[in-house]
Amino acid sequence: HCHNLTVALESRYDAKAWLSVIERMRNHAVASSLRTPVPLPYHVDLQPQDPGLAEYLASINLSSKGKWDFEIKTLPRPRGDETKVIITEYDLPRSDSAPHDAAIGPDGLVWYSDFIFPYVGRLDPRTGSVKEWQIPLEKPDFPKGSLTLEIDREGNPWLSRLFQASIIKLDRTTEKITSWSIPQEYNDRRSRATFLSVAPDGKVWFKHEEKQLMFRLDPATGQIAYYGPLFPGFKMSPGQGDKGPESPGHFSYALGADSAGNVYYADMAGGTIGRMEAQTRKVTLFPTPTVNSGPRRLHVDSQDRFWFGEYYGMNVGMFDSRTGKIQEWPDPTPWDGPYDAVQDSQGKVWTGGMTTDFVSRLDPDTGRWVRYLLPTLDANVRRVDVDNSTTPPTFWVGENHQGKIAKIEPLE
Repeated sequence: HCHNLTVALESRYDAKAWLSVIERMRNHAVASSLRTPVPLPYHVDLQPQDPGLAEYLASINLSSKGKWDFEIKTLPRPRGDETKVIITEYDLPRSDSAPHDAAIGPDGLVWYSDFIFPYVGRLDPRTGSVKEWQIPLEKPDFPKGSLTLEIDREGNPWLSRLFQASIIKLDRTTEKITSWSIPQEYNDRRSRATFLSVAPDGKVWFKHEEKQLMFRLDPATGQIAYYGPLFPGFKMSPGQGDKGPESPGHFSYALGADSAGNVYYADMAGGTIGRMEAQTRKVTLFPTPTVNSGPRRLHVDSQDRFWFGEYYGMNVGMFDSRTGKIQEWPDPTPWDGPYDAVQDSQGKVWTGGMTTDFVSRLDPDTGRWVRYLLPTLDANVRRVDVDNSTTPPTFWVGENHQGKIAKIEPLE
C-alpha cells in the first residue's frame, strides 16, 4: 500500500533478487511511502508464501523481456452524471503530509491525521487555511504517525497513535493534548494502537492490533479497562519472538460503537463483523455473505446500522446490529478496493477506492452507482466522511499519498 504497481512492473529484478526486495519491504511500516520510508522497530523474516510471490513478480516485470507481454487497460473516462460534480483539492502546507483520515467537525472544519508524521491538523474550507499541532511522542525511536481520527460529541478529535501504542485527545478549545497508552503489561515493541471508537456515553474503545485485545478508556477518570481478546482462541505463539501472532483465521481492523455502547469490529482476515458487548464482554461474529470479503472501516448511522467497505470482495456492506443481518452491494469499478463507507442524510452511501482514484455514491434502494474521478492520480483514499449541512451533502476524503484533502460536491 505504500506505492502503486508501476514500481514493481517497471523493475528488472529476477526471482532471487525479488526475495531480498520483499524482505526489505516487509521491514518497513505500513505508513511508508516512496518519499518517506519508515523502518519497523523490529525485524520480520520472509514468509512461506514469499518465494511464490517472487516468482510471480519476476514473471510480470521486465527482468526477462524488453516490454510487457500484456495490454495495459484503462477504465472509461467519466461521462454523463459522473461529470456533474465540483471537486476541490486543498494542498496541505507540508507536501509530504499523509492525511490518512479526514473527518468533519460540527463547525464544518476538517480534521486530519498524518499517517507518517506526529501531527494532527485542521483545515478551514472557507479560507483554505490549515493549522497543525505536533503530538508528543511516547516512543521516540518508533514510527511516529497516527491512523484513526474520530470526532467526539464536543467536536474534539481523537487519534490512535499506531506504533506509539497510545491514543490521544486534542481539546479544540484549550488546544491541550492528552495521551493514554496501552497498559504496561501488554505494551512491548510490537504493540500498535491502530483503531479507536468514541461511544455515545463518552467511553473510548481501542485495541491492541498485534495481540488483538480490546480496551475501553473512561476519559473522566483516566481508567483503562481490559476487555479481553476480540476472537475466541486467539493467542500468541510460544517463544515467537518477532514472528507475529498465531490466529484462528481472524484479524480485526476498524472499530465502531452502537447507541448502547457495544463495540463492533471489521474482521478483515475472517470476513465477519464482530461484536463485543459492553456489559457482558460476550463476542459474536457475523459472517458476510461474500466469503473472504475483507471488511475494513465502519461507519454507524442513526439506526445502529454499520456501513463498511469490503476491500477484498469489492462490495459495500451494511450490518444491521438490531437484526444481525448483512446486505451487500457490488462495486461496479473493477479492483476498486473500497476501504470505507458512510451514509449521508439523503440515504446515499459514499465510498472511496483505495487503488483506483475513484470516489463513488451508491443509492442502496435502487443499486445505482455514480462514480467521480479525483483530479490527482494515486490519491490512496482511506477514511471517508460527509458534511450533511449542505444540499446535497458534500463528501470529503484525504489523499493519503498526495498531501491533499479533497471535497466532492455533486451537482444533482
